[in-house]
Amino acid sequence: MFALKKIIGTWLMPLPLLLTLFILAVLLYKLTRYKRSGQILFCSSFITLLLLSLDPVATRLAATLESQYPSYQDQAVDYIHVLGNGHTTVDSLPITSQLTPAALARTAEGVRIYKVNPTAKLIFSGYSDGDINSNAMMNARLAIALGVPKSAIILLEYSRDTIEEAIENKNITQGKALVLVTSATHMPRAMSIFQQQGLRPIPAPTAHVSKARTGIQPLHYYFPRANHLAVSERAIHEWLGLAWLSLKNNQ
Repeated sequence: MFALKKIIGTWLMPLPLLLTLFILAVLLYKLTRYKRSGQILFCSSFITLLLLSLDPVATRLAATLESQYPSYQDQAVDYIHVLGNGHTTVDSLPITSQLTPAALARTAEGVRIYKVNPTAKLIFSGYSDGDINSNAMMNARLAIALGVPKSAIILLEYSRDTIEEAIENKNITQGKALVLVTSATHMPRAMSIFQQQGLRPIPAPTAHVSKARTGIQPLHYYFPRANHLAVSERAIHEWLGLAWLSLKNNQ
């Protein structure tokens, strides 16, 4: 079920879904009498791909999620939970190169909060996803390199998604003051999942991608780019996740 959810979720992302629609449009135009439908489908898919690749569109999509929770305000906590993201173990590279940018940002924010709360426990979660090491372990390696003692770290190496992370957290924190660290786009869904487990974490969003711009923007700001499409994809992934969560809760 978990693997099926991952496959469906990946296919529903803008690039694979729109490429599928492009192929369907060509087949409709070339092999059927529905040539007009094929043309409309092709044009609408192209326009959608173009819009999602523009900075103004991608930034606004992400902002709908990232504006929901403020940054951490140095509150006192007993536990700091850094949610997993991704990595690739390559021992010849520095640990900062083995983590994804989101994992790097989350871990750095977790360590920063630990420096404010040096008596707190730092929880890292995340499974291996086919790698020889878990993401929890890799994030912990960076934290240790940044000065966090091993005795302050708790590893949850088998949780595959946010729901499993929240369930494992509940067994550890047992109602004590908790701060939740994850990407700003993921924070609304993560908070909802943790709250469903009876937890009331303090949000600590990081890795923001929607940042207010001032002044006159240069011309290239309005050019389509792959990294802008990636931001749109991240936002759409979270909205789909929230919709799925709502559907499950209403069953």
